[in-house]
Amino acid sequence: MTNPSFFEGALRGYEISFIINHYPEETDMHQAVLKKMMGAITHTLPDEIGCDECFALSDQLAELVLEGKPAADLMPLVHAHLERCPDCKEEFEAFLAVLRLTY
Repeated sequence: MTNPSFFEGALRGYEISFIINHYPEETDMHQAVLKKMMGAITHTLPDEIGCDECFALSDQLAELVLEGKPAADLMPLVHAHLERCPDCKEEFEAFLAVLRLTY
């Protein structure tokens, strides 16, 4: 008996070929999404934190930045997450800007 995953893989390959051949305007979008996903996968580190943990630690990082301490050295996981996650980086920079007004 043939492995079902073989047929699933062949079917998936056929579906991708069908989309590329019949809907070329959509394949550009799919290729962009795939490139972004592959970039995220290849830049994954063994020790990482997620967005929730980054958000929870952002006040500590901001305090270090405002005090002029080497925040990237003292909180490398948070710093690395901010370098890879544009949403968290944008939130952190906005938070830091507000703190600078009151600091």
